[in-house]
Amino acid sequence: MAKAKAKSDTVPPPMAAPVNVEALKLAAQARQTNSAYFAPTDDMLGALALGYVETSANPEHMQNGMQPYRATDSGLAHLASLQPAAPAAPWAVPAAGAPTLPVNTPAVETRHRAPAYQPPNGAWKLDDAVAMPPKATRGRLAGQSVYPFHTMGVGQSFFIPETSDRKAPWKGMASTVNNANKRDFSGSKRRFEARHVTEVGMAGVRVWRVG
Repeated sequence: MAKAKAKSDTVPPPMAAPVNVEALKLAAQARQTNSAYFAPTDDMLGALALGYVETSANPEHMQNGMQPYRATDSGLAHLASLQPAAPAAPWAVPAAGAPTLPVNTPAVETRHRAPAYQPPNGAWKLDDAVAMPPKATRGRLAGQSVYPFHTMGVGQSFFIPETSDRKAPWKGMASTVNNANKRDFSGSKRRFEARHVTEVGMAGVRVWRVG
């Protein structure tokens, strides 16, 4: 007849009290300020058992029957481990062997330059005695003006009235006349002067050739 198996006399170890995280945070703040956090013993049993806090049982250090507590280095490390991991920076280099996602690279516009002109048969034809036309600027030949300075005789003048499209024409005419006085008219110099006048009830500017 088989013997009955004897019951084990081994008593399982008591379960450790859970760590009161909020109380541990207050104990950590107390350490940072070099003070103490006074709490009921039941609030700190789990942290004390794991060495997350230190305390003093001296009755002289107690307040209202509560012992002082401060977090230890292990307690600070435990709180740090509870913090969520910071997201990786967008420019962080992935670890070796880690899968990478394709990067959407914007399309780069490529400009094609027209090929240089090549003469027929690769030979340039050189011409002699081809007159070069005067240089044109702003729709008129270089050296010419919108005003008739090049055709005026001494004593002749022209009048520019003020209109809705041309306000106070005398303001800009001073510099125009000054430039005309510096111009070379077929090897000769001419002198012009402008005056702000009113003619037939119309304000304007009149320009004379005086030399």
